[in-house]
Amino acid sequence: MQPTILNKVVSLFLIGGISALGLLALVWRHFGPLVPPTDLTALLQLVGGNALAVIGGLLTISLAAVCGTACESLTDILIRPLVKAAAKSQLWSELLRQAGTFEYHRFWSDEFTRVLSSDPTYRDMHYKENLHGVAVGILYGSKQPESISWGESHYATYVMASNLALLSGGLFIYVLYLIKSDWCTLESGRAWLVIAFVLFYMFLSLSLDRYLYSYQTAMRQAVVALRQSRGDASSLATEIISTRQLSVRSPLPGDLDVLYERVFSDAEVMRFALGGRPLPRGEAGEFYENAFDHHSTGLKLGVLVEKATAEILGFSGLMECGALGEKDYEIGFVLARSAWHKGYATEIGRGQLEYGFNKIGCARLLALVHPENAGSIKVIKKIGMKKMDLELPAHEKRGPRHVYVVHRSKE
Repeated sequence: MQPTILNKVVSLFLIGGISALGLLALVWRHFGPLVPPTDLTALLQLVGGNALAVIGGLLTISLAAVCGTACESLTDILIRPLVKAAAKSQLWSELLRQAGTFEYHRFWSDEFTRVLSSDPTYRDMHYKENLHGVAVGILYGSKQPESISWGESHYATYVMASNLALLSGGLFIYVLYLIKSDWCTLESGRAWLVIAFVLFYMFLSLSLDRYLYSYQTAMRQAVVALRQSRGDASSLATEIISTRQLSVRSPLPGDLDVLYERVFSDAEVMRFALGGRPLPRGEAGEFYENAFDHHSTGLKLGVLVEKATAEILGFSGLMECGALGEKDYEIGFVLARSAWHKGYATEIGRGQLEYGFNKIGCARLLALVHPENAGSIKVIKKIGMKKMDLELPAHEKRGPRHVYVVHRSKE
């Protein structure tokens, strides 16, 4: 996985700029302000202000580029091997608070290895020595722009965070040097040591998270691509909720394109959903990646399909909800226009209640509904939910909501 050229340039100059400022601060601290020689001062006055500004700008950019390149090289030598080693260790992943990401990565690593071992094209290759590289190659070859963009963005964050981890580690060592040389008080030195260590830990943890997630995405989509090529991609989908006519399943490649066309880009469909507006393609992709149940946990949104035709009708599923200050789950459904007025909302609403009470063991389930969404209000009342005396104010990603609740029967 590689970041885009733009991400590389931004990272190089941002890290280079930070490094250059730190270097100048060190020079100032130990040698005082730099005073140019008399001859150079006269020459600078002769050149003029505009030319001097251009020269200064070029020198600043050059210094940032040199510092950024040096920092990138040191990060490759010192930090990224640590991250890659931690990515193979459950203990280190737990110490860096990335146990969940590590488990997801291991699951897809095992699944990818299994699929490769059963594929005649890869069976005799030494793919285990470079599993990530094989996954990235298959991903790029399968031409999945959304997944590629998502993986590249996470990898770019990994590159940036690992560079910042290097700078934080350098700050820690420098403060130790100041304390040992008696150039700062022990109290202030300890404070700066704590700050530097916390920054180093945070950036190292973020580096591991983004590294694992970028290659997890590559392996997951590579598995899908390989199975698609063999005609068995549907076997990847996990059914989450099942009713007489409908099924809520985990997402498959291509689902986002259909959902965007039928749901996310339709102003009428999105009128009361999420923020009450159609989503741009990038925002829809981000929501799809974050909110949908790609790992088949049963506790996120899934793709709603009609059983008889396998047609995608929208999305639905239970999600964690803290509206009442406790860990609850809310039901939800957003249907494409083609699925309106067919009783599907009521059917999947009841299916979610049965799933939440019988499969997950919830004591109660919530529904958060826009006050003007008469159709959804009618449905949730029909399935037995009662309105609470509570209205949630609108915010950036969601409009105002009334809260409805239903409790599990004691029978």
